[in-house]
Amino acid sequence: MRRIFVSEVEGRKALCFDTGLDSRSFAQSKFFQCIAEPGFIVYPSGSVETWKASGVVEGNGSSMLVWGPLFAGQRLDLLVSAGKDEALTAIAWWIKARLALGEKQAVHPLVALIAGFNGGEENSTHPEGTVFFAPVTLSRRCMLAEGDEDHYNCPYLKGMKAAAFCAGAMLYRTLTGSAPFSVPGNNPAYQGCDSRQGRCCGQGRYCGPNMREGNFIPLRFAAPGVDEKLDCLVQAALMTAARVQKPGETGTGILNRLLEVLMPEGREVKTAASFFHSLSGEEEALLLKEKAKYIKRKSIAGKTRRFVIRNKAVLLGIAAALVIVFFIANSILKSRAELPTTRGMDSKEVVQSYYNAFGEMDHPLIGACLAKGADRSDLDMVINMFVISKVRQAYEFNSRPEEFSGFGVTDLSVELLSGGEDDNEIHYRAIYTLWMPADQGFQPGRRSDELTLARRRGNWQITEIRRSID
Repeated sequence: MRRIFVSEVEGRKALCFDTGLDSRSFAQSKFFQCIAEPGFIVYPSGSVETWKASGVVEGNGSSMLVWGPLFAGQRLDLLVSAGKDEALTAIAWWIKARLALGEKQAVHPLVALIAGFNGGEENSTHPEGTVFFAPVTLSRRCMLAEGDEDHYNCPYLKGMKAAAFCAGAMLYRTLTGSAPFSVPGNNPAYQGCDSRQGRCCGQGRYCGPNMREGNFIPLRFAAPGVDEKLDCLVQAALMTAARVQKPGETGTGILNRLLEVLMPEGREVKTAASFFHSLSGEEEALLLKEKAKYIKRKSIAGKTRRFVIRNKAVLLGIAAALVIVFFIANSILKSRAELPTTRGMDSKEVVQSYYNAFGEMDHPLIGACLAKGADRSDLDMVINMFVISKVRQAYEFNSRPEEFSGFGVTDLSVELLSGGEDDNEIHYRAIYTLWMPADQGFQPGRRSDELTLARRRGNWQITEIRRSID
């Protein structure tokens, strides 16, 4: 059923919009408030005239009609579907009119009537190439009532970007025979669309997710031999839906360049055939190979996207775990970096540091002085003293328990036995008194140690201790 048509109202021809609402529904929806919304008539010269509805009448079948001054023309979407040459002419006039209308006016990017075509409601009342842009709310209501599928509108784009997308989608439909984001069931580029995220995966219906991701078969593959410049412009127009554009590129710029290609120097619109050239067998084979690669790449990207969507919670958990592991590892590495080291010490300083650390219970420094595999009995003893001291400190609130205050090494003498700093191994004798806690005070013990030191990663460390106790 046609929802936009010419009819006689109050004894004169008028342009009518069938809302599909009866009088009660019309009143309850407060649709009458939208009657004041203007439409626009753009003449070939570029001048713009405002169109306003004149009133509301009840049509056949009790449906309410909004009517206004007569404009006789053909609907743009029907012209696009009708034939290539007429479609290109209509699109060129629409682009020219849309540029004249400018960014300020809010118009639906598609619902328009074009004067000067056979098949219009009446003989043209305006010069050929005049474009009527219907009021936005009114035209959307009529399309909804008519059940039309809008293949050429990106619902979340506004202004000239929306117009550029619309022009690109109409040209794609004209040159290929199908809308760019319709979803044929056997098209591998669209397999796996998720109907939960938009109107998609239905024959002839546009796919919301594919539109947002710019997932469509490029014009050069869908219409082999098409003009390269037109292909690039249509690609740029359609990719505005995916928020992809070159730096400085605007919807107005895309429309101007499209108009230059369709209507060079303002002359007649070129025919559809003029935008194609024949391909050799080798060129066709190369194009088919490129198309197969493109579809495979898009298929992989689509599978990856769907995998991420399905496993979002798991992936977020893994990401959180990796972050935690990173911080733990970073903390461990940082702690290790802060541990004592014998870097920069000569061999004698290592020996002296080893024994002096007893009294401070500095077990990290003792551990740094010992090479891997060396006798660790001294280290274990100091660690035990340290732990017992901390436990007693916690219970008695002392800075250091008295029975541990005298623990340590005194009267230390270090004597070189063999080797030198330039050798890989060096030997020392250390004679000292070790004071240990006893039942009453501290008990001294005289000791003599022969120590072997070797270089480990450029640093001196104790590799062996041979001990005698007096």
